[in-house]
Amino acid sequence: MNINKMKLKNNDKLLDAIFDVANIGICLTDEEGKFVTVNDTYCNIYGYNRDELIGNNFTMILPRCKREEAMALHNKFINGGTEINKQWKVIRKDGRILNIYATAGLLKNDDGEKFKVTTVTDVTEINKTKEKLNLVNRILSSASEGIFFTNSKPSEIIYGNRAYSRISGLETKEMINDTNKLFGLIIDQEKSDMIWRELERNGFWEGEIEGKNRKYKKYSANFMVFTIKNKNGEITNYVGILNEITEKKKIERQMKQMAEYSILTNLHNRHAFTKILDRELTRCRNEGNKIALIMIGLDRFKNINDAFGYKVGDKILKLVSNRLKEYIKKNCNISHFGGDKFAIILSNIPIPEYASTVANDIKELIEKSFHITGKEIYITSSIGISIFPDESKYGDELIKHSEKALAEAKRKGRNRIYYYTQALNDKITRRLEIEYELRNCIKKEELYLMYQPQIDLKEEKIVGVEALLRWKNSKYGLVSPAEFIPIAEETGIIKEIGRWVLEEAAKQINIWNNKGLPRFNVAVNLSSYQLRQENIVSIVKQVIDENNIEHNQLELELTESLMMHNVDRSIKVLNEFKNMGIQISIDDFGTGYSSLSYIRKIPISKLKIDRSFIMGFNGDFESSIITKTIIDMAHNLKFKVIAEGVETKEQLKFLKVNNCDEVQGYYYSKPLLSHDLENFIYER
Repeated sequence: MNINKMKLKNNDKLLDAIFDVANIGICLTDEEGKFVTVNDTYCNIYGYNRDELIGNNFTMILPRCKREEAMALHNKFINGGTEINKQWKVIRKDGRILNIYATAGLLKNDDGEKFKVTTVTDVTEINKTKEKLNLVNRILSSASEGIFFTNSKPSEIIYGNRAYSRISGLETKEMINDTNKLFGLIIDQEKSDMIWRELERNGFWEGEIEGKNRKYKKYSANFMVFTIKNKNGEITNYVGILNEITEKKKIERQMKQMAEYSILTNLHNRHAFTKILDRELTRCRNEGNKIALIMIGLDRFKNINDAFGYKVGDKILKLVSNRLKEYIKKNCNISHFGGDKFAIILSNIPIPEYASTVANDIKELIEKSFHITGKEIYITSSIGISIFPDESKYGDELIKHSEKALAEAKRKGRNRIYYYTQALNDKITRRLEIEYELRNCIKKEELYLMYQPQIDLKEEKIVGVEALLRWKNSKYGLVSPAEFIPIAEETGIIKEIGRWVLEEAAKQINIWNNKGLPRFNVAVNLSSYQLRQENIVSIVKQVIDENNIEHNQLELELTESLMMHNVDRSIKVLNEFKNMGIQISIDDFGTGYSSLSYIRKIPISKLKIDRSFIMGFNGDFESSIITKTIIDMAHNLKFKVIAEGVETKEQLKFLKVNNCDEVQGYYYSKPLLSHDLENFIYER
């Protein structure tokens, strides 16, 4: 490269060397904006060779819409009116758009001729990454490389660009002949000596440095420095490139913190906790000691968020973590698993029962009131415990088993402690398998309905039936409704099953109507999940209309506790059913906690006395009194009363004497298939 066109004296070889070795693009343009010279990196960035660039205006590599602006900026710069330190979109020869970061310096000949020295860095990839990692990449994309060179003495700086000035803290006027430090950098003496040794041995050093600028502000940087020699092998200059990564290093530390800790509670997260647990297991396995893993779940935490807002919920999680840290001195053994779940490792426990003592202490800690923004909030916790090596041999097993125990504690009513056992695992495994089978029960046509007659006691005739759901699974055979219906409700599968029951019952009513059977009501149980559906009224109406049956032939049975869950909504929905002519009955009456003031407002047709009271007639005076009271109350409220579970003459006699309207039970008939029910009706 011939740089003599610049007519600059004494620095030809120096500039040639800098141009040749720099790993950033460098170009010189004259006052008119024409390329005077460019280095290889500059050519590589834009895809042109030197002959295609030199002599042409530098705006050739810019989009047309930016050329006028760039030329105006160039003229201002040449005349000393502005600085160039910005990012541009440029066009490679192959048409590809690049993002480059450009900085410029001004050089003058002895005769006053001016040249612009521009350094460019391709930041296209950095900008792409920026879209994915906003903060990290914004910092990286804005960081520029500092370039400096010295004379034959590494401490005597003869040039440094703006980025170098920013990183080192040296003002431009301070750079020249700064003889205080190696390359003007304040770095550790040991590192400085090592760099110097490498330069003497190899003429090159590259690595990371930690330093301070002239205001003693710390920074980190990637640093590359190399020597330039003359024909005689004598060092004439040192050239350095400094890329500050202070913010990047800071973010790396933050990301490492985020990777191992909960941002909210500053406790180890699940990932880090698992590693700690594995280390503890290895140690205790070698020493023959036991470990307990305590899994803590806050009860009904969603209600806290719903009632007080997520800020209050987050504050409670922080306070819970603080209480746990105060109680468990080794904070590394505590984890915030996310949400409302925490985990604690107890190492070297003497006996498994020791874990329950700790768990009880934790429950008491959490149950103490939380005072937040003038509110006093109480919360309970459920706890699952697994023991190594008794039931769990490995870390993932300990975690899985304690979570199973926690889930069982919550299913059993919350605010309690459960140990993991094989029996519990078998129970949970069966539940999961039943859930899996349930999801395909309709498609596999495994569901069917049976119908138990309801008899009017005065006329001794059938006045209705209750449709009872049955499931005969290809793998497990006949599965009890007491087992599969709660699972269906918990998982939401009851939505499809409940719809199937409604449709199947309606189809059967239509069949009986077409056969000319006496008209009677068919009672279908409605689950809490179904009652909460926004479109439940339209679903029921659609089923009735599609099967061409009378609205009053369908009766919906709801449990007492279900109706009390959301009384106002229940009343609204049930009134819509009543207006359609659908009858409503309350199942299991007497076992819930309903309010008589609400019972009066609900459009009920019938109360069903729970079978537990009927079965208690055999010597239980209290059951008899309760049953009589329910019958009298219902009649006073103009409701009919039906008793279920009637099996003996004595029970029947008592109910007749006390004016019960209807009965249902094995005394008259067990649940029957549809064709058997038809025979039952014909035989009566």
